[in-house]
Amino acid sequence: MGQIADLIGLFGIRKLATMARAEKAARSFYRGYCASTCFTVLLNVGLIDKMLQTRWVHVGKYAAQNGFSEEVLEAILHYLDGISVVRMDEGFCRLTSLGRKLCGLPRGGFSLLWGYEPVFHRLEDLLRGVAVYGRDVKRRGDYIAKGSGELSRHLPFPVMRLMLASHGIKSVLDLGSGDLEFLFMLCQGDPAMRCHGIDISPEAVAYARSRLETSPWKDRVTTEVADMFDIAAVARRLPAIDAVTAIDAFHEHLKKGHETVINLLREIRLAYPKAFMVVGEFCKQSQESLRRRPTGFLEHHLFHNLTDQKILFADEWERIFAESGYSLVEKKVFNLVGHGYFVLSSPSS
Repeated sequence: MGQIADLIGLFGIRKLATMARAEKAARSFYRGYCASTCFTVLLNVGLIDKMLQTRWVHVGKYAAQNGFSEEVLEAILHYLDGISVVRMDEGFCRLTSLGRKLCGLPRGGFSLLWGYEPVFHRLEDLLRGVAVYGRDVKRRGDYIAKGSGELSRHLPFPVMRLMLASHGIKSVLDLGSGDLEFLFMLCQGDPAMRCHGIDISPEAVAYARSRLETSPWKDRVTTEVADMFDIAAVARRLPAIDAVTAIDAFHEHLKKGHETVINLLREIRLAYPKAFMVVGEFCKQSQESLRRRPTGFLEHHLFHNLTDQKILFADEWERIFAESGYSLVEKKVFNLVGHGYFVLSSPSS
């Protein structure tokens, strides 16, 4: 009480209360940055998973075994201890219940944020025009793939899997297949399913292949570096496909208008005239709805707006599909999470 009395004497009770409220409001901003960075780094180096597996971990031994700076590791852990994500006790660390919750559904968000971290690192340069995204600044493709896979297994993948099953689809070509998590889920749910994934990112495909090597579905899933804009070449190698799938693969190509995606869909329809086209895509929400309910989709808007990606409203996607010559067979739009799902067919199918 003596310290508080001294502060009141220096500033007055009203000014002191105003200062305390301002500091508390600001703390959520800088603490969010520090906390997410520290937690993500420990995810990346494997310590979080180690704590999930063995509960208590000896900090000094873990640092020595992995060639880490014990001083830096302890600094990170003491910070996370202060915000109740981990607990430190006599040289050991463990996850708290909060820390374990962060390893569940939210985990993919940390991977995704790390994928976009280079963009935020040079955000002022991008603002000032001394750096250009795509030329001077790039996302981390492997973490984008990892984060997308981790997040999508909770909603997009199950919805897409049900849609594919309802139409009797047994062979899939997935565009922008990332870490292959979607194709793994399809194979897990149907022993007759066979899948092939293509991705333009060598980093994403390398990561996917590392997962495929230890996967029980490695005999039914393949992947390669390929450009979906050269779908004719892919079709020559993989002619027998029941459905082409694309989850969040098209919005990245809308920066210069809709024609790029319309023409791509036309090429896919020509390459696979008898196959369904099954699309999962971000569906834009109005600024008013985001203001009323600032969900994680607010961050998705920011990520995409900073990296030459564009998100459309659901009815705009439907117009693009129609202009490409596809007919809409089925759709599900979840405005709460800003995502839509569309089953399309070609008139020749």
